[in-house]
Amino acid sequence: MTLEILYEQGWRQQVEYALLEVKLQSIAGRAYSVVATAMTGSHLRVPEIQQNLLWPAVAIARKCLVSAEEDAW
Repeated sequence: MTLEILYEQGWRQQVEYALLEVKLQSIAGRAYSVVATAMTGSHLRVPEIQQNLLWPAVAIARKCLVSAEEDAW
């Protein structure tokens, strides 16, 4: 079954949560990858990574979670 069919058959919330989880895992994976690269001798320093990637990724994740919680109500 495709996500569209599940969505149309009343599984809207479950489909949205599954898509949200994929997005959050993607954000976390990219952030982890950049930090791991930096810690193994990249030209980027950890403070730069925190400012330029990690904190925006956390902010995006929080927005997604708040949005998902609001949709659940």
